[in-house]
Amino acid sequence: MRPISPYLSIYKPQLGSIFSIFGRITGGVLFLTFLFYFLLIFLYPFFASTYTFYLIYFFFFKGSTFLSLGIAFFVLVNFVYHLLFSIRYLYWSYTGGIGNLLYMTLENIYKLAYYIVFGVIVFSVFIWFIL
Repeated sequence: MRPISPYLSIYKPQLGSIFSIFGRITGGVLFLTFLFYFLLIFLYPFFASTYTFYLIYFFFFKGSTFLSLGIAFFVLVNFVYHLLFSIRYLYWSYTGGIGNLLYMTLENIYKLAYYIVFGVIVFSVFIWFIL
């Protein structure tokens, strides 16, 4: 069977659209993560007598398992990416895309994308070792 849209199979996603999509995804992940933690904290008095709640509560707050540390690092990376992406977006919005350092040319968009990826790695590891 022939595809309905053959141009989609040869489409190369643009870097700006990929970063925008990841910015939205990380925002959603951060919202769901903080909502989950707030629910655990605020529901603690109501469900303090149940065994299942204590398993979940101690897993996320008292546990030092590899999975809980991995989840914490994943949330940290999401937070740092979302923060750097938002700073870039606010700077472009404030200057109208013609800021002193961030002219909106394709070359500079790719440079800034690499800077953001490098910054996410460096800041995430730095914050992880500080905490």
